[in-house]
Amino acid sequence: MKRWEHEGLRIASVDVGEALDRNWWEWAWQGEPPADVIRVENPAPEVWPALEEAGFITKPGWVNWQAELRDSEDAFLAALSGSERRNIRLGRRFAAEHGIKAVVERGPSATSLEAFLEMYDAQITAMRNGIPYARRQQKDILRDRDCYVGVFAYHNARMVGGCLCQIRADQAMLQLRFAAAEPSARGGRLQRAVYMDAFQAARDLGLSRMSLGNDPTLYGHIADPGLFGFKSRLGFVPVPSHLIDPDIGGTEADLILSMNALADPSLLLAYAHTQPPQTPRPDGPTTRPPLRLVVLTARTDEHPPDIARHRAGFLTRVDIRTVPSRP
Repeated sequence: MKRWEHEGLRIASVDVGEALDRNWWEWAWQGEPPADVIRVENPAPEVWPALEEAGFITKPGWVNWQAELRDSEDAFLAALSGSERRNIRLGRRFAAEHGIKAVVERGPSATSLEAFLEMYDAQITAMRNGIPYARRQQKDILRDRDCYVGVFAYHNARMVGGCLCQIRADQAMLQLRFAAAEPSARGGRLQRAVYMDAFQAARDLGLSRMSLGNDPTLYGHIADPGLFGFKSRLGFVPVPSHLIDPDIGGTEADLILSMNALADPSLLLAYAHTQPPQTPRPDGPTTRPPLRLVVLTARTDEHPPDIARHRAGFLTRVDIRTVPSRP
């Protein structure tokens, strides 16, 4: 057994034999140092059913959110719900009423990048378990700036919102890497307007797809649960990241023992079936395996979380998993 802690979440990694042989609830509650998650990394497909039967949830470690850009913005917007089109209009109205203008930079300058990172750092600091990935990669981004597109929104000379995207020519895709905005701009839905400008920048580059980046499949620890709904309402669907970038993620089977380090409710994207996803063709779009959503909660009262608000067209179903509190 290997144990570690990641931003307050205590994880114990075990092999399949140990995962299936031990009563983990007794272990967690009787004497030994507790863990929040018991994890089997990259279990063989033939043991997925047994792990699920034992209470583990088989899932990709990370997902990459993707959408076809379509030929124009009008065509893209036509596929969204009326409420989401309204949110985008409100974001653009907020920008117009406050004199906010967006600038697209192919190969962002060091000055623009630093202004973006200062805003990003402030946003990360305010998060429950924020990790400053963008700041850590500043030198690499500057070195490879020709592969990046920045969309930066300015009020006069001050940057108030923006996103940093990476060109993935091998995938005919522009991938959003990092996004940030000042609190007032987030409240005004400015980021939706910024994203629309990023989508158009991708079309102008001759790219056919957009990615909203990689997320861990557990929403409620590092990634906020609201991010799931935001991306799905924009018409994006999650694809296991390791099918696109083999070095990102992999398959995990997790048994959630505690909600202590998680938001309640938290959301977990998992495989819908106990069969592994197919390897993608190198020259074409990634095949998207069916996924389900598991809503995690410690609540046992008569008012469980509302699962209807988490439904999305790409999900086969939405389940609720109640995680007992430690006695």
